[in-house]
Amino acid sequence: MIKDILNYFGYAIAELLPLDGRIHFEFLNYYFKYSLLSVDSLLIIYSAIFFGLFIYFIRDIFRIIYELLDAIKLLLLGRATVRSVCLEFKMLNLLLVTVITTIAYYPAYVWSVRYDFSLYLSCVLMILSALILRLSEVFTVIKVDGKAFSVKETVLFTFAQALSVIPGSSRIVSLIALGKFMGSERKRLATFALISFMPVLIIQLLTANNDVVYIFNVLLANWKIFLLIAGMVVLSLDLVVMLLTSITFYKFYYYIGGIALWTILDLFFSKRGL
Repeated sequence: MIKDILNYFGYAIAELLPLDGRIHFEFLNYYFKYSLLSVDSLLIIYSAIFFGLFIYFIRDIFRIIYELLDAIKLLLLGRATVRSVCLEFKMLNLLLVTVITTIAYYPAYVWSVRYDFSLYLSCVLMILSALILRLSEVFTVIKVDGKAFSVKETVLFTFAQALSVIPGSSRIVSLIALGKFMGSERKRLATFALISFMPVLIIQLLTANNDVVYIFNVLLANWKIFLLIAGMVVLSLDLVVMLLTSITFYKFYYYIGGIALWTILDLFFSKRGL
């Protein structure tokens, strides 16, 4: 049980940080013949991350609902336009961008689960992610208002979210790095990256098994582990947000690029019997 808890929590934290849980378990399997997680294990992990994020961002979720209702009232009274509502309501803007990126993510993810991507491709994407992360720190633009994501930012986020279906392409790295290129605030980017992960988790959960009753039974049978992992996620999120908003966040590129390059070299030489 302790081994399962450590595996589940490690996977969850890797997903929340710019590490990508899927590719790291592939590395463990490649280097140490470590068994990959079962579908039931993934159901527990995805559910625990979702529940942990929901609890942690509960105040922001209520703010989103409040702003949505307020915006609808203003629109019905003719006291605001759709454009002004999308730009002036900070949390509502975040919701709209989340919805758009999720719509793009769904068909991409459904397509991706049909294929087994090579480890070479995943490592190349990790190196690209590392470069983007480093360059985003070098060419960061300071945004003056920071109130809302623009259409240009939304398009970039949508592309990054769709590309993240391929193992090795970290959605956290892509969203935060691209946002920094566009001059978005670190705290807002971290909040967006984590809140927008919630509908992604639902998609991954239902794609792994679309039988809601079966998912409920799995969680019920493993309720202690589920609640423990969810609680550990909630307690870890302060540290995760601190890392994502830190000025040294870009230093993750050393690890991401290093392990990817090492794996490529190992694959290259091992196939040649060297």
